[in-house]
Amino acid sequence: MFSVIKAPNHPVFSVFIPFTRLWVVERFLLSLEAMELDKPNTELIFYNDTRDEALQKALEEWLQTFGQDFNGADLYQ
Repeated sequence: MFSVIKAPNHPVFSVFIPFTRLWVVERFLLSLEAMELDKPNTELIFYNDTRDEALQKALEEWLQTFGQDFNGADLYQ
């Protein structure tokens, strides 16, 4: 499954983040929010390497909320 939350527009940087465990997602995403990234030039690519629908939902909700700040946001499962 592939979801484009926000289409990229020639990003300078791409950040690929694989996820496999729901228990670490909240803490990781809080850390990601706190990072100093060049968001207008950075594309986020989340990869859910599970069939865990709760994990997929958490990632999708975060990207819907914060993905608009980035130069592209994709979610793979």
